[in-house]
Amino acid sequence: MKIGIMTLSETECNYGAVLQHYALQEYLRRKGHDPFLIRYKGTVKGINFRNITPAKVFRFIKRKWSENLVHVQDHPRYFTDFKQMYLVQSELEYINYDDLKNNPPEADMYIVGSDQVWNFYNTPLKYCRNHIHAYFLDFGKEQTEKISYAASWDKRYVTNEQLKEIKPLINKFSYVSVREKSGLELCWKCGIMDAEWIPDPTLLLSSDDYRNIYQDKRNSIRKIKEKFLLIYLVLSKYKSFDLAFIYKYAVDKGLKVIYVTEDKINDSYEKYYPIPEWLYLVAQAEYVVTNSFHGTVFSLIFHKQFGTIPLVGYSSATNKRIESLYELFHIEDRFIYDEDLSILDKNYKTDFCYPENRFENLLKFSGGGYREKVLIKACTNGNLGDDLFVRIILERYKSSPIQFFLLVYKIEDYQYLLNEYPKLVLIKYPTPKMLLRILAKLQESLAHSSRLKQYGYEKAYHPLFDEKFDIFIISEFISLSPLCQYSKCLQ
Repeated sequence: MKIGIMTLSETECNYGAVLQHYALQEYLRRKGHDPFLIRYKGTVKGINFRNITPAKVFRFIKRKWSENLVHVQDHPRYFTDFKQMYLVQSELEYINYDDLKNNPPEADMYIVGSDQVWNFYNTPLKYCRNHIHAYFLDFGKEQTEKISYAASWDKRYVTNEQLKEIKPLINKFSYVSVREKSGLELCWKCGIMDAEWIPDPTLLLSSDDYRNIYQDKRNSIRKIKEKFLLIYLVLSKYKSFDLAFIYKYAVDKGLKVIYVTEDKINDSYEKYYPIPEWLYLVAQAEYVVTNSFHGTVFSLIFHKQFGTIPLVGYSSATNKRIESLYELFHIEDRFIYDEDLSILDKNYKTDFCYPENRFENLLKFSGGGYREKVLIKACTNGNLGDDLFVRIILERYKSSPIQFFLLVYKIEDYQYLLNEYPKLVLIKYPTPKMLLRILAKLQESLAHSSRLKQYGYEKAYHPLFDEKFDIFIISEFISLSPLCQYSKCLQ
Protein backbone atom coordinates (compact mmCIF):
# COMPACT_ATOMS: atom_id res chain seq x y z
CA MET A 1 0.00 0.00 0.00
CA LYS A 2 1.30 3.46 -0.90
CA ILE A 3 1.30 5.74 2.17
CA GLY A 4 2.01 9.48 2.10
CA ILE A 5 3.16 10.96 5.42
CA MET A 6 2.68 14.58 6.48
CA THR A 7 5.03 15.66 9.25
CA LEU A 8 7.37 18.51 10.19
CA SER A 9 10.13 17.61 7.78
CA GLU A 10 11.57 21.02 6.91
CA THR A 11 14.35 21.10 9.50
CA GLU A 12 18.12 21.12 9.54
CA CYS A 13 18.49 20.95 13.30
CA ASN A 14 15.64 18.94 14.90
CA TYR A 15 16.98 15.40 15.39
CA GLY A 16 13.75 14.04 16.84
CA ALA A 17 11.62 15.33 13.96
CA VAL A 18 13.74 13.51 11.38
CA LEU A 19 14.22 10.31 13.40
CA GLN A 20 10.54 9.88 14.27
CA HIS A 21 9.75 10.03 10.57
CA TYR A 22 12.57 7.62 9.73
CA ALA A 23 11.22 5.18 12.35
CA LEU A 24 7.68 5.31 10.97
CA GLN A 25 8.86 4.84 7.37
CA GLU A 26 11.09 1.92 8.38
CA TYR A 27 8.30 0.30 10.37
CA LEU A 28 5.85 0.60 7.47
CA ARG A 29 8.39 -0.78 5.00
CA ARG A 30 8.87 -3.84 7.20
CA LYS A 31 5.11 -4.34 7.08
CA GLY A 32 5.31 -4.51 3.29
CA HIS A 33 4.07 -0.99 2.53
CA ASP A 34 5.47 1.81 0.38
CA PRO A 35 5.69 4.94 2.58
CA PHE A 36 7.01 8.30 1.48
CA LEU A 37 7.43 11.76 2.96
CA ILE A 38 5.19 14.46 1.52
CA ARG A 39 7.62 17.36 1.16
CA TYR A 40 5.48 20.20 2.41
CA LYS A 41 7.09 23.55 3.20
CA GLY A 42 3.91 25.25 4.35
CA THR A 43 4.77 28.79 3.29
CA VAL A 44 2.17 31.25 4.53
CA LYS A 45 1.10 33.87 2.02
CA GLY A 46 -0.38 36.35 4.49
CA ILE A 47 1.61 38.56 6.87
CA ASN A 48 0.03 40.30 9.84
CA PHE A 49 1.46 43.77 9.30
CA ARG A 50 -0.51 45.16 12.24
CA ASN A 51 1.73 43.19 14.60
CA ILE A 52 4.98 44.57 13.16
CA THR A 53 6.70 47.12 15.42
CA PRO A 54 10.14 48.84 15.20
CA ALA A 55 11.33 46.74 18.18
CA LYS A 56 10.33 43.51 16.43
CA VAL A 57 12.08 44.61 13.22
CA PHE A 58 15.25 45.34 15.20
CA ARG A 59 15.14 41.95 16.97
CA PHE A 60 14.55 40.19 13.63
CA ILE A 61 17.59 41.87 11.99
CA LYS A 62 19.74 41.19 15.05
CA ARG A 63 18.70 37.52 15.13
CA LYS A 64 19.35 37.03 11.42
CA TRP A 65 22.78 38.64 11.71
CA SER A 66 23.61 36.44 14.67
CA GLU A 67 22.42 33.30 12.86
CA ASN A 68 24.60 34.15 9.86
CA LEU A 69 27.61 34.56 12.13
CA VAL A 70 26.90 31.27 13.86
CA HIS A 71 26.39 29.55 10.52
CA VAL A 72 30.02 30.32 9.61
CA GLN A 73 31.26 28.89 12.91
CA ASP A 74 28.85 25.98 13.00
CA HIS A 75 29.63 22.36 12.17
CA PRO A 76 27.53 21.13 9.25
CA ARG A 77 24.72 18.81 10.29
CA TYR A 78 24.14 17.06 6.94
CA PHE A 79 20.42 16.54 7.62
CA THR A 80 19.68 16.75 3.92
CA ASP A 81 22.20 14.00 3.23
CA PHE A 82 20.59 11.81 5.90
CA LYS A 83 17.11 12.29 4.43
CA GLN A 84 18.31 11.50 0.93
CA MET A 85 20.05 8.36 2.19
CA TYR A 86 17.36 6.95 4.49
CA LEU A 87 13.99 8.47 3.56
CA VAL A 88 11.73 8.08 0.53
CA GLN A 89 10.36 11.52 -0.41
CA SER A 90 7.72 12.81 -2.79
CA GLU A 91 9.01 13.90 -6.18
CA LEU A 92 7.17 17.19 -5.89
CA GLU A 93 7.81 19.77 -3.21
CA TYR A 94 4.62 21.45 -2.03
CA ILE A 95 5.31 25.07 -1.21
CA ASN A 96 1.89 25.83 0.27
CA TYR A 97 -1.53 24.32 0.90
CA ASP A 98 -2.83 25.35 -2.53
CA ASP A 99 -0.17 23.13 -4.11
CA LEU A 100 -1.36 20.17 -2.01
CA LYS A 101 -4.99 20.82 -2.81
CA ASN A 102 -4.54 21.30 -6.54
CA ASN A 103 -2.03 18.51 -7.18
CA PRO A 104 -2.15 16.07 -4.25
CA PRO A 105 0.30 13.17 -4.02
CA GLU A 106 -1.12 9.81 -5.10
CA ALA A 107 -1.54 7.42 -2.16
CA ASP A 108 -3.86 4.77 -0.74
CA MET A 109 -3.48 6.29 2.72
CA TYR A 110 -2.32 9.57 4.23
CA ILE A 111 -0.81 9.68 7.70
CA VAL A 112 -0.23 12.86 9.67
CA GLY A 113 2.29 12.65 12.50
CA SER A 114 4.15 12.34 14.59
CA ASP A 115 5.62 15.40 16.33
CA GLN A 116 3.83 18.71 16.96
CA VAL A 117 1.90 18.74 13.69
CA TRP A 118 -1.29 20.00 15.36
CA ASN A 119 0.11 22.83 17.45
CA PHE A 120 -0.82 26.19 15.93
CA TYR A 121 0.23 28.28 18.95
CA ASN A 122 -2.87 30.44 19.39
CA THR A 123 -2.38 31.93 15.93
CA PRO A 124 -5.48 33.77 14.67
CA LEU A 125 -7.41 31.46 12.37
CA LYS A 126 -7.02 33.61 9.26
CA TYR A 127 -3.25 33.18 9.49
CA CYS A 128 -3.20 29.43 10.16
CA ARG A 129 -6.29 28.15 8.29
CA ASN A 130 -4.21 26.71 5.45
CA HIS A 131 -1.84 24.99 7.90
CA ILE A 132 -4.82 23.45 9.67
CA HIS A 133 -6.28 22.11 6.42
CA ALA A 134 -2.88 20.78 5.34
CA TYR A 135 -2.10 18.95 8.58
CA PHE A 136 -5.66 17.67 8.91
CA LEU A 137 -5.23 16.14 5.44
CA ASP A 138 -7.88 18.12 3.61
CA PHE A 139 -6.61 17.17 0.17
CA GLY A 140 -6.48 14.16 -2.13
CA LYS A 141 -9.11 11.72 -3.38
CA GLU A 142 -12.14 10.89 -1.29
CA GLN A 143 -11.27 7.19 -1.13
CA THR A 144 -7.78 7.85 0.25
CA GLU A 145 -7.84 6.80 3.88
CA LYS A 146 -6.78 9.44 6.42
CA ILE A 147 -5.33 8.73 9.84
CA SER A 148 -3.17 10.39 12.48
CA TYR A 149 -0.29 8.57 14.11
CA ALA A 150 0.90 9.94 17.48
CA ALA A 151 0.08 13.51 16.46
CA SER A 152 0.93 16.05 19.13
CA TRP A 153 -1.12 19.03 20.22
CA ASP A 154 -1.52 21.05 23.39
CA LYS A 155 -4.79 22.48 24.66
CA ARG A 156 -3.03 25.65 25.78
CA TYR A 157 -2.13 26.46 22.18
CA VAL A 158 -5.39 25.54 20.44
CA THR A 159 -8.15 28.14 20.40
CA ASN A 160 -11.88 27.50 20.24
CA GLU A 161 -11.88 29.21 16.85
CA GLN A 162 -9.29 26.72 15.62
CA LEU A 163 -11.21 23.77 17.07
CA LYS A 164 -14.32 24.82 15.18
CA GLU A 165 -12.30 24.69 11.95
CA ILE A 166 -10.65 21.39 12.90
CA LYS A 167 -13.74 19.43 13.97
CA PRO A 168 -15.24 18.62 10.52
CA LEU A 169 -11.78 17.76 9.18
CA ILE A 170 -10.74 15.34 11.91
CA ASN A 171 -14.11 13.60 11.74
CA LYS A 172 -13.18 12.41 8.25
CA PHE A 173 -10.32 10.36 9.71
CA SER A 174 -10.64 6.57 9.90
CA TYR A 175 -8.33 6.47 12.92
CA VAL A 176 -6.98 9.09 15.33
CA SER A 177 -4.11 8.65 17.75
CA VAL A 178 -2.16 11.22 19.75
CA ARG A 179 1.29 11.19 21.34
CA GLU A 180 0.37 12.67 24.71
CA LYS A 181 -2.35 11.61 27.08
CA SER A 182 -3.41 15.24 27.42
CA GLY A 183 -4.14 15.35 23.67
CA LEU A 184 -7.10 12.99 24.10
CA GLU A 185 -9.16 15.79 25.65
CA LEU A 186 -8.94 17.86 22.47
CA CYS A 187 -9.97 14.83 20.41
CA TRP A 188 -13.02 14.39 22.63
CA LYS A 189 -13.95 18.05 22.14
CA CYS A 190 -13.96 17.34 18.39
CA GLY A 191 -16.26 14.35 18.87
CA ILE A 192 -13.53 11.70 18.43
CA MET A 193 -14.29 9.57 21.48
CA ASP A 194 -12.28 6.54 20.32
CA ALA A 195 -8.94 8.33 19.85
CA GLU A 196 -5.95 6.38 21.15
CA TRP A 197 -2.90 7.48 23.13
CA ILE A 198 0.18 5.82 21.63
CA PRO A 199 3.93 6.40 21.99
CA ASP A 200 6.23 8.34 19.71
CA PRO A 201 7.08 6.31 16.55
CA THR A 202 10.79 6.33 17.43
CA LEU A 203 9.82 3.61 19.91
CA LEU A 204 8.65 1.34 17.10
CA LEU A 205 12.31 0.43 16.51
CA SER A 206 14.90 -1.13 18.81
CA SER A 207 18.25 0.19 19.98
CA ASP A 208 19.94 -2.18 17.53
CA ASP A 209 17.98 -0.64 14.66
CA TYR A 210 19.45 2.76 15.54
CA ARG A 211 22.94 1.32 16.06
CA ASN A 212 22.73 0.05 12.49
CA ILE A 213 22.57 3.68 11.34
CA TYR A 214 25.79 4.87 12.95
CA GLN A 215 27.50 1.57 12.11
CA ASP A 216 26.56 2.03 8.46
CA LYS A 217 29.88 2.30 6.58
CA ARG A 218 28.49 5.17 4.53
CA ASN A 219 28.52 7.34 7.66
CA SER A 220 31.69 8.87 9.06
CA ILE A 221 31.68 8.89 12.87
CA ARG A 222 34.12 10.81 15.08
CA LYS A 223 34.55 8.21 17.79
CA ILE A 224 35.34 9.30 21.33
CA LYS A 225 38.09 7.33 23.12
CA GLU A 226 37.42 8.78 26.57
CA LYS A 227 34.35 8.14 28.67
CA PHE A 228 32.02 11.10 28.39
CA LEU A 229 28.84 12.81 29.54
CA LEU A 230 26.53 14.03 26.78
CA ILE A 231 24.62 17.31 27.05
CA TYR A 232 21.83 17.65 24.49
CA LEU A 233 19.78 20.83 24.67
CA VAL A 234 16.92 22.32 22.68
CA LEU A 235 15.93 25.98 22.82
CA SER A 236 19.34 26.54 24.38
CA LYS A 237 19.30 30.30 23.90
CA TYR A 238 16.28 30.41 26.22
CA LYS A 239 17.73 28.12 28.89
CA SER A 240 17.36 29.35 32.49
CA PHE A 241 20.52 27.69 33.81
CA ASP A 242 24.28 27.74 33.32
CA LEU A 243 26.15 24.72 32.05
CA ALA A 244 28.92 25.08 34.61
CA PHE A 245 27.28 22.76 37.17
CA ILE A 246 27.08 19.97 34.59
CA TYR A 247 30.73 20.43 33.60
CA LYS A 248 31.74 20.36 37.27
CA TYR A 249 29.84 17.09 37.76
CA ALA A 250 31.64 15.59 34.75
CA VAL A 251 35.07 16.72 36.00
CA ASP A 252 34.38 15.17 39.41
CA LYS A 253 33.53 11.90 37.62
CA GLY A 254 36.60 12.07 35.40
CA LEU A 255 34.46 12.42 32.28
CA LYS A 256 34.81 14.41 29.08
CA VAL A 257 31.79 16.53 28.14
CA ILE A 258 30.25 16.36 24.67
CA TYR A 259 27.78 19.16 24.01
CA VAL A 260 25.08 19.14 21.31
CA THR A 261 22.41 21.77 20.73
CA GLU A 262 19.38 21.48 18.51
CA ASP A 263 19.43 25.17 17.65
CA LYS A 264 22.44 27.16 16.55
CA ILE A 265 24.01 29.07 19.40
CA ASN A 266 27.21 31.08 19.46
CA ASP A 267 29.29 30.01 22.46
CA SER A 268 32.75 28.61 23.09
CA TYR A 269 31.74 24.94 23.31
CA GLU A 270 32.46 22.52 20.47
CA LYS A 271 29.37 20.82 19.17
CA TYR A 272 28.62 17.63 17.24
CA TYR A 273 25.81 17.61 14.72
CA PRO A 274 25.17 14.87 12.10
CA ILE A 275 22.31 12.48 12.94
CA PRO A 276 24.29 9.19 12.83
CA GLU A 277 26.90 10.77 15.07
CA TRP A 278 24.23 12.05 17.46
CA LEU A 279 22.86 8.49 17.79
CA TYR A 280 26.38 7.21 18.44
CA LEU A 281 26.90 9.79 21.21
CA VAL A 282 23.64 8.91 23.00
CA ALA A 283 24.40 5.17 22.72
CA GLN A 284 27.98 5.48 24.02
CA ALA A 285 27.55 8.14 26.73
CA GLU A 286 28.02 7.26 30.39
CA TYR A 287 25.42 9.89 31.28
CA VAL A 288 22.98 12.05 29.31
CA VAL A 289 21.66 15.42 30.44
CA THR A 290 18.91 16.84 28.24
CA ASN A 291 15.89 19.12 28.23
CA SER A 292 14.44 17.51 25.10
CA PHE A 293 11.55 15.11 24.58
CA HIS A 294 13.46 13.07 22.01
CA GLY A 295 16.67 13.36 24.02
CA THR A 296 14.72 11.62 26.79
CA VAL A 297 13.23 9.07 24.37
CA PHE A 298 16.61 7.97 23.03
CA SER A 299 18.13 7.89 26.52
CA LEU A 300 15.41 5.35 27.35
CA ILE A 301 15.86 3.43 24.10
CA PHE A 302 19.59 3.00 24.83
CA HIS A 303 18.87 2.60 28.57
CA LYS A 304 21.28 5.31 29.64
CA GLN A 305 21.73 6.93 33.03
CA PHE A 306 20.08 10.26 32.32
CA GLY A 307 18.25 13.26 33.70
CA THR A 308 15.90 15.76 32.08
CA ILE A 309 16.02 19.48 32.82
CA PRO A 310 12.45 20.86 32.72
CA LEU A 311 11.79 23.65 30.26
CA VAL A 312 10.28 26.87 31.56
CA GLY A 313 7.97 29.53 30.20
CA TYR A 314 6.41 29.18 26.76
CA SER A 315 8.09 25.84 26.09
CA SER A 316 7.10 24.18 29.37
CA ALA A 317 4.44 22.13 27.54
CA THR A 318 7.28 19.77 26.62
CA ASN A 319 7.40 18.73 30.29
CA LYS A 320 3.90 17.24 29.96
CA ARG A 321 5.06 15.21 26.98
CA ILE A 322 7.97 13.86 28.99
CA GLU A 323 5.68 13.05 31.93
CA SER A 324 3.53 10.99 29.52
CA LEU A 325 6.70 9.23 28.41
CA TYR A 326 7.67 8.34 31.99
CA GLU A 327 4.16 7.00 32.54
CA LEU A 328 4.41 4.78 29.46
CA PHE A 329 7.72 3.37 30.68
CA HIS A 330 6.39 2.93 34.23
CA ILE A 331 9.27 4.82 35.82
CA GLU A 332 9.45 7.71 38.28
CA ASP A 333 10.22 11.06 36.72
CA ARG A 334 13.89 11.87 36.22
CA PHE A 335 13.71 15.65 36.17
CA ILE A 336 16.68 17.68 37.36
CA TYR A 337 15.80 20.45 39.80
CA ASP A 338 18.00 23.10 41.46
CA GLU A 339 21.16 21.86 39.71
CA ASP A 340 20.92 18.57 41.61
CA LEU A 341 22.34 15.83 39.36
CA SER A 342 21.92 12.97 41.81
CA ILE A 343 19.21 11.47 39.57
CA LEU A 344 21.96 10.54 37.10
CA ASP A 345 23.27 7.89 39.47
CA LYS A 346 19.83 6.50 40.28
CA ASN A 347 19.19 3.19 38.52
CA TYR A 348 15.82 2.44 36.97
CA LYS A 349 13.99 -0.44 35.36
CA THR A 350 11.60 0.06 32.50
CA ASP A 351 8.47 -1.91 31.79
CA PHE A 352 7.64 -0.83 28.27
CA CYS A 353 5.86 -2.74 25.56
CA TYR A 354 4.44 -0.90 22.57
CA PRO A 355 0.70 -0.98 23.31
CA GLU A 356 -1.76 -2.74 21.06
CA ASN A 357 -3.75 -0.32 18.92
CA ARG A 358 -6.13 -0.29 15.97
CA PHE A 359 -3.41 1.00 13.65
CA GLU A 360 -2.26 -2.58 13.06
CA ASN A 361 -5.68 -3.57 11.75
CA LEU A 362 -5.76 -0.55 9.48
CA LEU A 363 -2.44 -1.54 7.94
CA LYS A 364 -3.60 -5.13 7.56
CA PHE A 365 -6.91 -4.48 5.90
CA SER A 366 -6.43 -1.18 4.06
CA GLY A 367 -5.18 -0.33 0.63
CA GLY A 368 -5.71 -1.48 -2.91
CA GLY A 369 -9.38 -0.54 -3.18
CA TYR A 370 -11.99 -1.11 -0.50
CA ARG A 371 -10.95 -2.48 2.87
CA GLU A 372 -14.15 -4.52 3.28
CA LYS A 373 -17.23 -5.34 1.29
CA VAL A 374 -20.16 -5.24 3.66
CA LEU A 375 -23.61 -6.64 2.93
CA ILE A 376 -26.42 -5.09 4.98
CA LYS A 377 -29.91 -6.54 5.33
CA ALA A 378 -31.66 -3.96 7.44
CA CYS A 379 -34.00 -1.81 5.38
CA THR A 380 -37.33 -3.62 5.74
CA ASN A 381 -39.69 -1.75 3.47
CA GLY A 382 -39.19 1.65 5.07
CA ASN A 383 -38.90 0.43 8.68
CA LEU A 384 -37.87 3.63 10.50
CA GLY A 385 -35.53 1.94 12.99
CA ASP A 386 -33.69 -0.06 10.36
CA ASP A 387 -33.42 2.93 8.03
CA LEU A 388 -31.94 5.02 10.83
CA PHE A 389 -29.50 2.24 11.67
CA VAL A 390 -28.28 2.15 8.06
CA ARG A 391 -27.85 5.93 7.94
CA ILE A 392 -25.80 5.88 11.13
CA ILE A 393 -23.44 3.23 9.74
CA LEU A 394 -23.08 4.89 6.33
CA GLU A 395 -22.41 8.28 7.89
CA ARG A 396 -19.95 6.98 10.46
CA TYR A 397 -17.80 5.24 7.83
CA LYS A 398 -18.42 7.67 4.99
CA SER A 399 -14.72 8.55 4.56
CA SER A 400 -13.37 5.03 5.06
CA PRO A 401 -12.57 2.66 2.16
CA ILE A 402 -15.54 0.35 2.73
CA GLN A 403 -18.04 -0.62 0.05
CA PHE A 404 -21.56 -1.24 1.30
CA PHE A 405 -24.15 -3.46 -0.42
CA LEU A 406 -27.68 -2.75 0.79
CA LEU A 407 -30.61 -5.15 0.28
CA VAL A 408 -33.81 -3.20 -0.43
CA TYR A 409 -37.38 -3.93 -1.58
CA LYS A 410 -37.63 -0.98 -3.95
CA ILE A 411 -34.46 0.58 -5.33
CA GLU A 412 -36.27 3.81 -6.18
CA ASP A 413 -37.08 4.33 -2.49
CA TYR A 414 -33.39 4.43 -1.64
CA GLN A 415 -31.97 6.08 -4.77
CA TYR A 416 -31.42 9.30 -2.81
CA LEU A 417 -28.78 7.54 -0.71
CA LEU A 418 -26.50 7.15 -3.74
CA ASN A 419 -26.00 10.91 -3.96
CA GLU A 420 -24.77 11.06 -0.38
CA TYR A 421 -22.89 7.75 -0.30
CA PRO A 422 -21.29 7.05 -3.69
CA LYS A 423 -19.66 3.82 -2.40
CA LEU A 424 -23.09 2.30 -1.72
CA VAL A 425 -24.51 -0.42 -4.01
CA LEU A 426 -28.26 -1.15 -3.90
CA ILE A 427 -29.42 -4.76 -4.40
CA LYS A 428 -33.11 -5.40 -5.04
CA TYR A 429 -34.86 -8.38 -3.44
CA PRO A 430 -36.01 -10.43 -6.50
CA THR A 431 -39.07 -12.09 -4.94
CA PRO A 432 -40.31 -12.87 -1.42
CA LYS A 433 -39.33 -16.49 -2.02
CA MET A 434 -35.83 -15.48 -3.08
CA LEU A 435 -35.61 -13.23 -0.03
CA LEU A 436 -36.18 -16.22 2.25
CA ARG A 437 -33.40 -18.11 0.47
CA ILE A 438 -31.05 -15.12 0.86
CA LEU A 439 -31.72 -14.81 4.56
CA ALA A 440 -31.35 -18.55 5.09
CA LYS A 441 -27.98 -18.56 3.34
CA LEU A 442 -26.76 -15.55 5.29
CA GLN A 443 -27.85 -17.10 8.55
CA GLU A 444 -26.04 -20.30 7.59
CA SER A 445 -22.87 -18.33 6.82
CA LEU A 446 -22.95 -16.72 10.25
CA ALA A 447 -23.68 -20.00 12.02
CA HIS A 448 -20.81 -21.89 10.40
CA SER A 449 -18.11 -19.22 10.54
CA SER A 450 -16.50 -19.14 13.97
CA ARG A 451 -14.26 -16.26 12.98
CA LEU A 452 -17.24 -14.17 11.92
CA LYS A 453 -18.81 -14.93 15.29
CA GLN A 454 -15.68 -13.52 16.91
CA TYR A 455 -15.88 -10.42 14.72
CA GLY A 456 -13.02 -11.49 12.47
CA TYR A 457 -12.45 -10.87 8.79
CA GLU A 458 -13.25 -14.32 7.40
CA LYS A 459 -14.36 -14.01 3.81
CA ALA A 460 -17.57 -15.80 2.85
CA TYR A 461 -19.10 -16.48 -0.54
CA HIS A 462 -22.79 -16.03 -1.20
CA PRO A 463 -24.02 -18.06 -4.20
CA LEU A 464 -27.03 -15.83 -4.84
CA PHE A 465 -24.68 -12.95 -5.65
CA ASP A 466 -21.54 -13.40 -7.68
CA GLU A 467 -19.68 -11.62 -4.94
CA LYS A 468 -17.60 -12.19 -1.80
CA PHE A 469 -18.45 -10.28 1.33
CA ASP A 470 -16.25 -9.73 4.38
CA ILE A 471 -18.97 -8.84 6.89
CA PHE A 472 -22.72 -9.48 6.99
CA ILE A 473 -25.08 -7.32 9.00
CA ILE A 474 -28.58 -8.73 9.42
CA SER A 475 -30.75 -6.98 11.94
CA GLU A 476 -33.16 -9.93 12.25
CA PHE A 477 -30.52 -12.44 13.30
CA ILE A 478 -28.18 -10.43 15.53
CA SER A 479 -28.90 -10.65 19.23
CA LEU A 480 -26.61 -7.77 20.14
CA SER A 481 -27.31 -4.26 19.00
CA PRO A 482 -26.50 -4.23 15.27
CA LEU A 483 -24.44 -1.06 15.64
CA CYS A 484 -22.35 -2.60 18.44
CA GLN A 485 -21.88 -5.74 16.37
CA TYR A 486 -20.71 -3.76 13.38
CA SER A 487 -18.38 -1.57 15.42
CA LYS A 488 -16.65 -4.64 16.81
CA CYS A 489 -16.24 -6.03 13.31
CA LEU A 490 -14.33 -2.94 12.25
CA GLN A 491 -12.03 -2.70 15.26
